[in-house]
Amino acid sequence: MDHEICTNIDVVEVKVDQHEGQIDRLFKGQKNVDERLMAIELTLKQIKWTFLGALGFFIVSEVGLLKAFKILMN
Repeated sequence: MDHEICTNIDVVEVKVDQHEGQIDRLFKGQKNVDERLMAIELTLKQIKWTFLGALGFFIVSEVGLLKAFKILMN
């Protein structure tokens, strides 16, 4: 009986060790995903500001600088 319990405990300990390793790998993978998402977010912000700058340049070049300022003031 005691031998059977010790064997069961050993099996459980092995499984716990395996699960700990899997959890560690998952957390490392999550950190990698977070870093990639932050890089994507930064790229999207750069695209947004590039678009807004191009739009502003277009308005100023087509309408004129003084008219663009008047439009912004109203």
